Amino acid sequence: MYYDFVTNVIVVLFLCGSVIWIDLSLNRKYSPYILGVMFGLVTIIVINNRIVVVEGRFFDFRHITMTMAGFIGGPVTAAIATIISALYRYNMGGSGTMGGITNIMVFACLGSILGKYFKDKPKERPPLYWFIIGTVMALILLLIMIFIPIWQSDSASVLRVVAGPLLIITPLATTIIFHFYFRIYNFFGKASILNKIINSSPINLMIFDAHGPILVSKTFKDQPQDPLNIEDLFQLKDAEKTWLDTREQQHREIATEDGRYFDADLSSFQMPSGQYACVAIVNEVTERRLSYEKLMKSQEETVSILESMTDCFVAINKNWQVTYINRAGEIAFGKSRDELLGQTMDEIHKLNGTARIHYNEVMTEKRTVTFEIISEALGNKWFEISAYPTETGMICYLRDITSRKIAQNEMARLDRLNLVGQLAAGIGHEIRNPMTTVRGYLQLLGEKPDYAARKPTFELMISEIDRANSIITEFLSLAQTKQTELKIQNLNDILNHLYPLLEADAFTQNKQIKFIPGEIPNLALNGKEISQLVLNLTRNGFEAMEERGCLTLESYLQDDKVVLVIEDEGCGMLPENISKVGTPFFTTKDNGTGLGLATCYKIAEAHQAKICVDSNPRGTTFLLRFPLPKQEHDEMIT
Repeated sequence: MYYDFVTNVIVVLFLCGSVIWIDLSLNRKYSPYILGVMFGLVTIIVINNRIVVVEGRFFDFRHITMTMAGFIGGPVTAAIATIISALYRYNMGGSGTMGGITNIMVFACLGSILGKYFKDKPKERPPLYWFIIGTVMALILLLIMIFIPIWQSDSASVLRVVAGPLLIITPLATTIIFHFYFRIYNFFGKASILNKIINSSPINLMIFDAHGPILVSKTFKDQPQDPLNIEDLFQLKDAEKTWLDTREQQHREIATEDGRYFDADLSSFQMPSGQYACVAIVNEVTERRLSYEKLMKSQEETVSILESMTDCFVAINKNWQVTYINRAGEIAFGKSRDELLGQTMDEIHKLNGTARIHYNEVMTEKRTVTFEIISEALGNKWFEISAYPTETGMICYLRDITSRKIAQNEMARLDRLNLVGQLAAGIGHEIRNPMTTVRGYLQLLGEKPDYAARKPTFELMISEIDRANSIITEFLSLAQTKQTELKIQNLNDILNHLYPLLEADAFTQNKQIKFIPGEIPNLALNGKEISQLVLNLTRNGFEAMEERGCLTLESYLQDDKVVLVIEDEGCGMLPENISKVGTPFFTTKDNGTGLGLATCYKIAEAHQAKICVDSNPRGTTFLLRFPLPKQEHDEMIT
């Protein structure tokens, strides 16, 4: 008999498990009705495999099948299964008909109640929970057997036989069948999710093993282009395929022969068979890759442009730190890029008050500004700065305008020379003529006996008139607008001709002079004007030196230029006066006119020569650089 108990419950478990598997795998629209019929048939099979307890009384585990019918399919399934199995039990007849039908109905209702409760909270419970449910089911069944039908003479015998197996087998069977249900439910639930992803998700998903694809998403299959060659993409031709065994996620960039680009994220896992497989999420990034390449190319072109600029370009963040500087900036600031990056603009070239105000305007008010500053930290260079606001800070273009400033100063100086020339041209001759008349009458008066006592006074007046006349002569030399007549001659010849006169001046002042002639080519010169230029510069040098000081004249050829150096050993000039050298009427002498050096610059300009001044407390050096005539220059090149 106990063998029959075990056999009957095994049949119940097998049939219920089969119905559960079929239901979850099919998941059809009319499954509650189909399940009702199936559970009704299963219950009939269980009833047919009944266990005869005493003559005319039998037992089976239909309460489990009806509970599962209500639990899985709900009230509709429970009702259909109840009708089918109850009709069958009624046709069988016998003294236990009412109890059998009551058993079917009660446990169908119990299953529906449990199903409603657990379907709303579909999580797996611990085994003890289902064991208790099974025990409750066994107790309910015992109550039905006792009271329906009303207590019979053989009820005690039946209870003695079935109570023990019922209280043991029902909880165990219930625990097994409910665990099986939730395991299958979770399995098919995950399978359903995976199936949804595979067939409905826009993700290009692929699962494959060493032999090739296992699952491929619908979007992957429906691509308008040719499908990807999985063998080539994921190295499936590799005989060992050891890369499949790794548990680390992999990322691959794939370029196909037709010019498409893909990003693949790969993750390996072990299948139930023990073999490894791989899931790949593949995204086509052709447009993004091409856009990125275009962006990179554009950035490279931009960087190339910035690096080839002669102006300094600097990018500054909101913390005032340099985040980018081009090659011209490295040259301008005299530091490498690594040294400059991360520094602030103040650290680079010591901002003055004006620069700080303008930079703050750009950073805080988001305004574009352009201004000029002189940077003492960079050797007193002038910079024109254009600053523009950006989302991350600002960018600055710094242009070295030192040469332009020098040119502007030179133009201003030339304008002043032209003004002096115009004044001299306008009034020089008009003043000289009356002065000549006055000088003549003073000479006549000085020769008369009546004015012999006044002769020293007349001579002093004549000397002052001569001095005024010399100043006017210098004015007129600045006013000359006609082209200077130049002849090809050697500068050393002019200096050798002047040297005795210069030597005499040095001797009378107890000073020394030294001439170092170099080997130089002939130049296009006006001898008279060059003599005047040299006399003015040497006499200035003598006046600047103490006794026994030495004045040096030297000539040499350097960089296709003939250089004349006039160097004294005086006290030098103040730095603020060097820039004023050559300005008409500027002089530091007590009796000077400020026209001597202005005349020198005028003569140099007529010869297309440049005058450079270098002065320090040990003396002053004038360097005159004369360009070679075109013929001489061509011959030197040849």
